[in-house]
Amino acid sequence: MPIHERSDARLRTRRCPCRGGGKLAKLVTPVNRALGKLRRTCRLRHAVLARPLTLPRLQQQEFVRALVISTDAIDPAQRGKLRALEGMGCAVALAVPADWPPDGPKVEFGSDGGIKVAPIEVRGGEDPASLRWRGGGLGRFLTEFRPDIVQVEGEPWWPVTTRAVRLAEKLKIPAVLAASCSVSVPLGFAERLRRNRSIKSARGFIGINRLAVDLLLRERPGVPHAVIPLHGVSVPVLGRPRATRTSFDIGFIGRLVPERGLDLLIRATARLRGDWSLTVVGTGPEQQELEALAEKVGIGSRVRWLGGMPRHWLESVWPKLDCVVLPARTTQRWVEPVGQALLDAMAQGLPVIGTESGVLPEIIGDAGIVVGEDDPDVLGLALERLQTMPDEQARLGAAGRRRVMAEYVDDAIARKTLAFWRNTLT
Repeated sequence: MPIHERSDARLRTRRCPCRGGGKLAKLVTPVNRALGKLRRTCRLRHAVLARPLTLPRLQQQEFVRALVISTDAIDPAQRGKLRALEGMGCAVALAVPADWPPDGPKVEFGSDGGIKVAPIEVRGGEDPASLRWRGGGLGRFLTEFRPDIVQVEGEPWWPVTTRAVRLAEKLKIPAVLAASCSVSVPLGFAERLRRNRSIKSARGFIGINRLAVDLLLRERPGVPHAVIPLHGVSVPVLGRPRATRTSFDIGFIGRLVPERGLDLLIRATARLRGDWSLTVVGTGPEQQELEALAEKVGIGSRVRWLGGMPRHWLESVWPKLDCVVLPARTTQRWVEPVGQALLDAMAQGLPVIGTESGVLPEIIGDAGIVVGEDDPDVLGLALERLQTMPDEQARLGAAGRRRVMAEYVDDAIARKTLAFWRNTLT
């Protein structure tokens, strides 16, 4: 018999102390069985925890773990919605660009009022649409936090949107797109490709207005969707302090460009009688032409040009106004997407007048006056109505303030967002 065969035979005939009997065998066999059962249990628990959130799990827990990816929220003042979600019991993490914009404040990894903030390295210019986020950093944070849902606040053709949605899809985590674009824009081949991939992989759509949602639903009309603003409005406790005066003071707040329609407001105010004035807050390329127009129609001495100013400086302007007007006009590539000036005015208890451009009718509802676009005569009649009816001013101002508190504060937006997340997960 060859040497190697004799060696194998001796090994086969040698009695293992753990098999076939003996005290050690009686002890080891139950231990092996217990260890095997424990390993099987651990593998099963790992498989259950790694699966995406299902209805039984959602019903058992009272909160949602959510990761929000945003460039706007790099400013702590824009995190009111996230703080409200955290106050409702949600575990919220926020991914923002690190060291962007170049001259902006540096974001540190840590906690902001319970929100886990993670700066992700990016490269690109000052335009958020051109930023390319490091997939490794975003992927690691996504894997470590392991959220129930991911919300990407950006347009579907942005590189970060496509990257985040695909990472979430690999981990079997549902992703929601929260977009702001309210009108079709021309896109290049790569942008169209990214847009199609993002929309195809998303589990839900959020738009800041109805137009934004409709653009997303063109490709996938059956996807869960909702109209929810991304950021809330700050409402003062007591509203606008009223000054005692007899004049009627009209306010315009916005960039001086043709789309904002200040020229329409100047022509409309020219038909007013009595003691009135127009206060313009903002600057832009059309300022010289607008000043010349005011002189031409004979109201140059009634217009105050305050120039551009930060939003917190408006606290000194609100008490001097009786109404705020935003006569925006729609163009082929632009509609009014947010109407921030009207929301701020409504929060102050001021009556507002807006046109039918973009989101303005949605914002105003029955708490203000909506007029047609490019119609200075109708706009003038609406101003006369407010000028001659102080009770109507008070009624619309109170209605607008109630509408903002019910629909557009951080708490209301957080509740809508959480309800949409739960609906998407089920």
